[in-house]
Amino acid sequence: MLYLDTHAGAGTYDLLSPEALKIEEHKQGVLKVWNRDDVPAVAQPYIDLLKRMNPSGTLSLYPGSPWIAHHILDENDRLILNELHPSDMPLLTDLAHPFRNMRVFRQDGLLAVNALLPPPEKRALIFIDPSYEIKSDYETVAQAVIKAHKKFSNGVYAIWYPLLKSGIQNNLLDKFKDSGINHQFIIECKANVDKEARMYGSGMLIINPPYQVDTQIKEAVKWLQKVI
Repeated sequence: MLYLDTHAGAGTYDLLSPEALKIEEHKQGVLKVWNRDDVPAVAQPYIDLLKRMNPSGTLSLYPGSPWIAHHILDENDRLILNELHPSDMPLLTDLAHPFRNMRVFRQDGLLAVNALLPPPEKRALIFIDPSYEIKSDYETVAQAVIKAHKKFSNGVYAIWYPLLKSGIQNNLLDKFKDSGINHQFIIECKANVDKEARMYGSGMLIINPPYQVDTQIKEAVKWLQKVI
């Protein structure tokens, strides 16, 4: 199958770097699930990957989507990673270099979606998680995926979006609601935040979720909301 990552980032992240230690975001997220003894079966494979990446027992490295995808897929699957950020590109390239089935491109991942679909493999997961720093990204993402779906309706499209108090994420959700695309699944994970925080959680919109994935994700999110 094809794994297509539109905003691949650096691939892995050093939680002990000066930049990470300055904001320490991981303390409110992954660190809270790192050593739990009540991990549900559906979330255990993710925890196992974290342990595999940090064999010393200290959480110092965090896996991005390319690293996770590479360790889940096999060598016959193809991974295409897109990234534009100049500081992330060298790190992503170094990550992919040893592996013949991983290719990195410095290009707009949303343009790549329409250029590369439909794939010869006939099966694909398209993972889309922009920063949404530009407000128009919400509509741009929706337009790109709707266009791609017309060319490749069997693909699994997984789209992350932030939950913001401004409600701007509804621009994206409304586009998909009116798109006529069937088999859409939406799940949101909300966190307790202070009054000044603009973001209060994360959402995922998945087109063509595989069998029972919706049930599994609901179980994982229910546990996550309790933990965080």
